[in-house]
Amino acid sequence: MKKGEPWGLEVQYILQDQPLGLAHAVKTAQPFLGDSPFVMYLGDNLLAEGIKNYRQQFIEEKLDAFLFLKEVENPKAFGVAVLNKKGHITRLIEKPENPPSNLALVGVYFFSPKIHEAIARIKPSARGSWRSPTPSRS
Repeated sequence: MKKGEPWGLEVQYILQDQPLGLAHAVKTAQPFLGDSPFVMYLGDNLLAEGIKNYRQQFIEEKLDAFLFLKEVENPKAFGVAVLNKKGHITRLIEKPENPPSNLALVGVYFFSPKIHEAIARIKPSARGSWRSPTPSRS
């Protein structure tokens, strides 16, 4: 495994004992994360503009969650989001057979510590993975 020294980072790896989904990954990391806000950035995604400005918006607006979405032509292949009239996410659905939207999750998520409360209320899905929680925006 690579270290973060070339970029001035200290890296701590926290391994999931089984691949049970993103919510489970956050639950596994909870002792390390504590009461700190954090970003979960999936390794198979690259954003040319980076996330620095979005991080600033997350902090300034005191959000509980900030998820990146992108319109896609084949939403069946992705996790998708359902938005309310205010543009807030009300539901996340992993690879739906009948997608309610074409807004795919990009794989970059900012969360406040409130995400741990949401994760504590969910149960693994029928296929064994933990569903991503649908945090509310405050």
